[in-house]
Amino acid sequence: MSYSAYIEAQPYKQTSVSAAASVPASVRVGSATFAACMLITFSTSVASPPAITPIKSATAQPPVASRSVFPIKETHRKDLKAIARIRMLGTYKAGWAGTESVGPSRSAVEHAEEFARYLFSLGEIHVPYISASGDGEINFYWNRDGFTLDLGFKGDGFYSYYALLPNGEEMIEDAASLGTGLPIEIVDLIVG
Repeated sequence: MSYSAYIEAQPYKQTSVSAAASVPASVRVGSATFAACMLITFSTSVASPPAITPIKSATAQPPVASRSVFPIKETHRKDLKAIARIRMLGTYKAGWAGTESVGPSRSAVEHAEEFARYLFSLGEIHVPYISASGDGEINFYWNRDGFTLDLGFKGDGFYSYYALLPNGEEMIEDAASLGTGLPIEIVDLIVG
């Protein structure tokens, strides 16, 4: 099929001749009506190709990771609910909790997701409450049977935590490198 035949077959094509035919002959050049008619004529006389999406583009690369902020419906999988919650928190913008607050960075979301995947891979666990703080940190919080753990990710390559064990012992870490495991005493209290 030739290019001209292709253009003629397009449903969105309107030629300037057919558009100009709709302009009344009595319209004076320089009038507001003339300007409006010309705007309509020129805006409809150029063929508009269908939108090109990144998936259909020959040159654009597809996104590295597809992320969704839509809630996961009708699922009983706690890991998927946790990841959906983290992604939802990742949509918070600056000012969400007051003028000085910032939303979580993409790195904070990614680190929190990785931790959630690891956490739920341990088997049956006590599910944490997942929230965001005004400084952009994503937090995992447990409070049960004398055990408290507040663990957070800012997206800077580290995580921090405060734990109060049932025996009264406190464990604090302000900058644990990602990949550094939690103390076994804490893990034993998370895993049910």
